Amino acid sequence: MTIGDGTFIGHDCGLFACRSIDIGQRCLIAARVTIRDNDGHPTESARRNRNEAPTPDTIRPVVIGDDVWIGAGAVVLKGVRIGKGAVIGAGAVVTRDVEPGSIVAGNPARVVRQLETSPPLRSGAAA
Repeated sequence: MTIGDGTFIGHDCGLFACRSIDIGQRCLIAARVTIRDNDGHPTESARRNRNEAPTPDTIRPVVIGDDVWIGAGAVVLKGVRIGKGAVIGAGAVVTRDVEPGSIVAGNPARVVRQLETSPPLRSGAAA
């Protein structure tokens, strides 16, 4: 697991990595967010009862780009890539990749709009 510089992770978050969760720089991960690179428990009751670990075919890395904001209570599932500057709405369940600069919400998460890009401030410019 890697967590980039300047990233904030709120209270009560669960990050469950069997292989890889990579979180970029300057991300804001609100309270009660769950991020996992695996299914957790097997679907078959006999395997669950034996407390078997996830099998390699059920593990896929999660990659979260720089400057991403993930709202409270959101869930990011295995194999998802979230692009730079994306916003994940509170309570969203992210099952597919999110393009850079997208705002997604819902269960399953869907794009609600694209953020407009603004040019970076020049050195010494008023904020």
